[in-house]
Order: sequence, then structure tokens, then C-alpha cells
Amino acid sequence: MSRFVSIFLPHLPIERLKRERAVSGAAPISDTSVPADRPFALVGSEERGLVLTAVNAESVRQGLAPGLGLADARAICPHLLTAPAAPKKDEDALLTLASWASARYSPTLNSDGDDGLWLDVTGVPHLFGGEGALLAD
Repeated sequence: MSRFVSIFLPHLPIERLKRERAVSGAAPISDTSVPADRPFALVGSEERGLVLTAVNAESVRQGLAPGLGLADARAICPHLLTAPAAPKKDEDALLTLASWASARYSPTLNSDGDDGLWLDVTGVPHLFGGEGALLAD
């Protein structure tokens, strides 16, 4: 029987930015610069104007979501913190993760939109001690 693992990474762009800032020595987005209880979003430009492209968990709790216009987001959440989106960097991060996952778990791997991957792990779980152990790894 075929086995697949789907990996959903809705916060990948924000996590990528945190890691990038930590590695570069730039001002990190951390608990001191963007507290966990503060809404934060990445913003990109589309035909209809500036829109949220990624949001953190606190933004979701405040009612924000990717695709929402920045003006509408600020009306809902006036203290929203933002940074520019970097779709190419996000794509590169997903491809890097895909390459690593392919080498570790499965030669058959595909991207699922811009925030996910799926892996064909048929015949792989026993190498990790079962499906549960594979998922935990």
C-alpha cells in the first residue's frame, strides 16, 4: 500500500526571515523585536495594492490572513508589524527543505503550492522504526 506524507508550512516565509536575520546578524525578529503576542505579517505588492502574504499566529488570532489588503489589515489591527515579502527567497527555502527531505526520506518529493511538500514514503517507515517514528523524526 502506498504511503504519503504531506507537510504544510504556512509560516515558512516568517520562519525563513527569522533565520535569515539571525544568521546575517541583522536585527532579528525575535521575542524582543516582535513579541509572540504582537501581530506580524509579510507584505507584498499585487495588482490591487499591498497585501499580506504571510502572517504569524497572533495575526491569525486577530483575524488577519494572507491575501488581506494591508489597509484592511491595519483597520482590523492598527498595531500590526510588517516587513517586505521576499517570494523568491521563500521559494528557495522551500526548495532547500525539499532537497534535504528528499535525501533523508524519499526520492519522490513534490512541492504543494508555495507552502507545502508531499513525499512518497512507501517502503520507508520501517527504516525509522514505523510510521509514528518516521513522522516524529
